[in-house]
Amino acid sequence: MTKKLTALALCLCMILSIAGCSSSKIETYSGDDEAAATEATTAPDASVPDGSDAEEVTALGYAAFDGDEIVGTVNGSDVTWREYYYWLNYYTSYVEYLASYYGLTLSGWDSYELSSSYTNAEVVILNAQSAIAQYRAVEALAEEYGIALDEEDEAEMESVYQSDVDTYAGDGDGEVTDEEIAAFEEYLSEQFMDMDLYNYLNMIQYLDEDLFIYLYGEDGSAITDEEVAAYAEENGLMAAKHILLMTVDSSTGEALTDEEIAEQEATIQELYDQLTAVEDQEEMLALFDELMAEYTEDTGYVYYPDGYIFTDGEMVEEFEDAVEALEEYQLSEIVESSYGYHIILRIPIDGDAIYGVNSSYVSYTLRYYIANETFSNLLNEYTTAAQDGAVWNDGFGTDTMDIAGIFEL
Repeated sequence: MTKKLTALALCLCMILSIAGCSSSKIETYSGDDEAAATEATTAPDASVPDGSDAEEVTALGYAAFDGDEIVGTVNGSDVTWREYYYWLNYYTSYVEYLASYYGLTLSGWDSYELSSSYTNAEVVILNAQSAIAQYRAVEALAEEYGIALDEEDEAEMESVYQSDVDTYAGDGDGEVTDEEIAAFEEYLSEQFMDMDLYNYLNMIQYLDEDLFIYLYGEDGSAITDEEVAAYAEENGLMAAKHILLMTVDSSTGEALTDEEIAEQEATIQELYDQLTAVEDQEEMLALFDELMAEYTEDTGYVYYPDGYIFTDGEMVEEFEDAVEALEEYQLSEIVESSYGYHIILRIPIDGDAIYGVNSSYVSYTLRYYIANETFSNLLNEYTTAAQDGAVWNDGFGTDTMDIAGIFEL
């Protein structure tokens, strides 16, 4: 039995509502073709000056414009075609992956397979613009709070750079040569980047981490118990631990035999009798933990040894109903659910208790989750303001950009 998890990653919200079948037809401009396209671009003619019609562009992909051409302004900061194209290519590839994953055919950039409100082209463009705005938002927040990279950040960035050079352009020996640096810069160009953009993207990641720690402490430690309690109240959080003896096979989901179920029922009754025979609360709580560690068959126990924090709809109904009826530190009677037999103990909300496990199976606390959500909301406010105030040159906005021409659909 496991609690439904909520992703913690501070990432952009894709404007998607995917449904359908078959496979994707959107093609991306591959890095392998960039050199040839760049060689075919002979002059400033390949770029579209402000006010011109993007449909007149004959060169495709990254080479449609000069990498240093200014295509817009976000938060008072110029956006080059190189940065814009990096994110356009990223999200074009990403929606292609999502479409393939969901078995969806993308019939064209002007179609609405990805969203009921935006065309496929607008989905890509809006997400690219939002990514740029989010990075500018981190810059703005860092400036507002006086956050700058320190020596440790710069040392780590240099270490990451050395490692990247050795990994992507070197021989993996841990040593970086001038030839490998030159090869790495060539590799970056194949990823539609240069060293300035590479350093900028990395810098923002460190500023983002520094901002989080400054505002909320390491692992969200600055979130107070009062804030935890308020969040729990607002979101209807409950906390409980349980001893579970299963009546189904955890690997197949098939029911155990009648004889096996009877044995489980007898065992859970014995455990319940042991617990209810203890009058001292502290002793009962200690015994509960001992018995839980020894007997529970909950597959989530390895991740949540101190119990679950959850809200309505995240657990099976019988479990939630039982917890709602209990006072803190009160023991339930034996509860039967589709998983099996439970003995449930309601416990107080603890900000330092495990609240979830991420995709890498690393656990995080409720306090940390609240800090992340609070920071995400703050960053979204700044991102929205940056995006709303952005100015995109003709040929680069959602209404004027020729995605089909650039990405060869």
